[in-house]
Amino acid sequence: MILSDTGMEKITDYFNKPDGFPVINYGDEILLLGSCFSNSIGDKLNYFGFNSTINPLGVVFHPLALAKQMERALNNDFTGKIFANDDIHLHSLASSEIYGLSLDALKENYRRQLTVLKQSLVSSRVLFITFGSMHGYWLNETNEIVSNCHKQHPSNFTKRVSEIDEIVNFWNQLIADFKTINPKLQVVFTVSPVRYTRDGILENTLSKSRLIEVCNQLNQLYFPSFELINDVLRDFSFFESDQSHPNQKAIEEVWKLFADWMFNSETEMIYQKVKELRIRESHRLLFPDSKQSLEFQRITKEKREQICSLSPSILL
Repeated sequence: MILSDTGMEKITDYFNKPDGFPVINYGDEILLLGSCFSNSIGDKLNYFGFNSTINPLGVVFHPLALAKQMERALNNDFTGKIFANDDIHLHSLASSEIYGLSLDALKENYRRQLTVLKQSLVSSRVLFITFGSMHGYWLNETNEIVSNCHKQHPSNFTKRVSEIDEIVNFWNQLIADFKTINPKLQVVFTVSPVRYTRDGILENTLSKSRLIEVCNQLNQLYFPSFELINDVLRDFSFFESDQSHPNQKAIEEVWKLFADWMFNSETEMIYQKVKELRIRESHRLLFPDSKQSLEFQRITKEKREQICSLSPSILL
C-alpha cells in the first residue's frame, strides 16, 4: 500500500464513492456474477449472513459469455452445445461444476441452475458483475462464444479479443431487458484484479484497459477492485505465489472498501456483531466437555440468537 508521511493511509482515502451507489441491508437479495473475484466477495457476504447468490452456472470470465448466460436465463432458453467426455456431459455456457453423467442429467442440472439465475435476476436488489477478460473462445461449429472449452481440442475453437463496441451494445440492451422485469435492480460493475498471464502480460494489460472502458461506456455504477489492488496496494505481497491471483490479505482490503461503500449504519452495526460471532465460532475448544467450554458454547448460542432477533433475514 502507498505510504503517506504519517504512515499507512486508509483504503477509503483513495476513492470517492459515486452518487447513487447501492446500500445493502440484511435481507436484500444480492446476485454476484462473473469471474472468480465475484466468488470471493460473494463468499464474504454469505459468511457474514447476507442473502447472496453466486454464479449459478459457475465462474465466467468474458463479458459476452456472461451476457449469453443471462440472456438465455431471461428467455428460458436451455439450448447450447453439449460436450461429452466418456460419461461426463458438459454445457458450453456453464463451468465444469454443472455436469451430468448422462445427457438427461446434464440438461436437468443446467435447466435448474439457469432457473436459479433467472429467479435471482427477477428478485435481487443488487447485481454485482465482475468482468475478467476480453479474450474469448468461439466454437467453430456454431460460431458462438463459450464460457468454458472443457478441455476440448483447441482446433475446435477460435480465440479472439472482443471489440469494445460489441460488448457495450450487447450489455446496454441486456441491462434494459432485466431492468424491465426488475425495476428496483441496481447494477454494479467491476474488473477483476486477477492477472491472466497465460494470455501474456501485454495482452492482459490491453484486455483490462478495454474492460475498464466498457464499464465506463456502459455508464453504470463502478466498484474499483482492479484499481485498489493494482494501483493502491500494488505489491506482490498481496498476491498468491503465482503472482496473478490476489491473496486473502488483498481480498480483505477490497472487502473493507466494499463494506464502507455498501453498508449503512444499521447494516454496519449488525455486521460487527456477526463478525464477533464468527470469531467466537472459529475458536478451537481444547476440552469441549469441560465446564468452561460448555459455558463458552452457551454464550455463543445466546449471542447467535440475539443477532437473529435483530433481523429474521440474517442467514446464520
